Amino acid sequence: MPEYRISYLVTIPWMILLAVLFVLQRRSSNKQTETTSDEDLVNPAPTNGEADLDATLSGEGHEAMADS
Repeated sequence: MPEYRISYLVTIPWMILLAVLFVLQRRSSNKQTETTSDEDLVNPAPTNGEADLDATLSGEGHEAMADS
């Protein structure tokens, strides 16, 4: 059908581009995982939630909680 010709001409290259970008992103992600040191895996840096929990458990931050 002639009215769908533009759709095919745009959609097929778009899907190919998305597939290529997906593969490149996955390769990049795998390289970053391989370069992570063993120490980072054993003792990861705390996230904000973990830091807040640590402060609460240690008795710090009660002033901030009282202000809320």
